[in-house]
Amino acid sequence: MINTEVKRRKNDVSSWNTSYFSILVFLRGVFLRRLVVFEFISILLLYDHVIAIDSLGVGFREGILRWNQAVFSSRFIAIASDSIWTWDIGLNDNLTPGTLSRNGSVFIPGEEGEVATFIEGAEVMFDDSDTTAFNPDLFKEKFGVERSSVIYIDLGATFSIDRMRLYPRLDLEHKALFPRTFQLSTNSGVDGEGLVEDGNILERNFETIFNFYSSNPNREPVIEKRFESRFVRFVRLHVRSDQPWEIAELQ
Repeated sequence: MINTEVKRRKNDVSSWNTSYFSILVFLRGVFLRRLVVFEFISILLLYDHVIAIDSLGVGFREGILRWNQAVFSSRFIAIASDSIWTWDIGLNDNLTPGTLSRNGSVFIPGEEGEVATFIEGAEVMFDDSDTTAFNPDLFKEKFGVERSSVIYIDLGATFSIDRMRLYPRLDLEHKALFPRTFQLSTNSGVDGEGLVEDGNILERNFETIFNFYSSNPNREPVIEKRFESRFVRFVRLHVRSDQPWEIAELQ
């Protein structure tokens, strides 16, 4: 049951008469893959003589949330012109293979006001296959990707995660191509007020997961880390050396 409560007041400034407009909507969700079809069973409208809206709250059962709190929660919902749904992700599922289906992308940001460059084909980094890999050398001529370029991945939606893993192809030819000095960090896609962030992604705050320097490099082809659960929409990868590297899977 969704309960939306709107307080209204009369235009008579000498007396404030609070009245309420409540809509109770009973919804039954039919989940068909990514599409959620809602069947409206009943709508009950309760109203009084009202003229102007005074305030708006969104509530469930007996509680009423502040509007910005409701907006904060809405980042977990996908919305189209004809439907609303949540992504079908289970506990311990690998999120990255579904990035493109969620309209996510891989890109390097533009500098000095230039637009970002979207790297078509970079999804080999998370295509759920250990036989393909993202190698920046293969994307240099067409997209201008350098070995030390800062690469951003937009997952296409916000998720709560507590583990990340990355590795190169593990055959004898490619196993040694894992990145040794790099930083991998994440951003939730919302600001401190719980609102969706706008503006330059270069100015956003990213929280570090892996951070290796030349003085203390990564020495393992397969690297994994568990951490306290955090909300993630964007992943930033910055390899700090000009040595050859590749990533077969970022999970």
